[in-house]
Amino acid sequence: VKRHSLRTQYANSGTEIRFYRPIGWSDEDKAAICRHLEGAVGQKYGYTKIALHALAWLTKSSWPLRLAVVDRWPICSYLIAAATATRGYRYGVDVKLATPDDMMDYCEDRPNKYQFLGTYVAKDRLVHS
Repeated sequence: VKRHSLRTQYANSGTEIRFYRPIGWSDEDKAAICRHLEGAVGQKYGYTKIALHALAWLTKSSWPLRLAVVDRWPICSYLIAAATATRGYRYGVDVKLATPDDMMDYCEDRPNKYQFLGTYVAKDRLVHS
């Protein structure tokens, strides 16, 4: 797991990244979540988990995700889901099985709990839709 900026990681890829945050986050929540995420820097990244998530999507079955629950090799969605869960913010699925789509759907279905901040298209800048 490495720390990087969106601009350097996704420059000119055309990737669309949507930003949400729980309504009512306290400064203490933000600090605790950041500490949790910083604790993952340097761990081995779970590239195999990305393949399992793709397989689950292709087969429209969750069984491949049952193999993706090993904490030692985290992926981005797991890191965010686990970090926010430490402060009581969840995305409707087990943190070890959370996918970016699960998380986005959960936030979009609960506008009274999660605020949409904007969309970053990795060739431009943050834009509000």
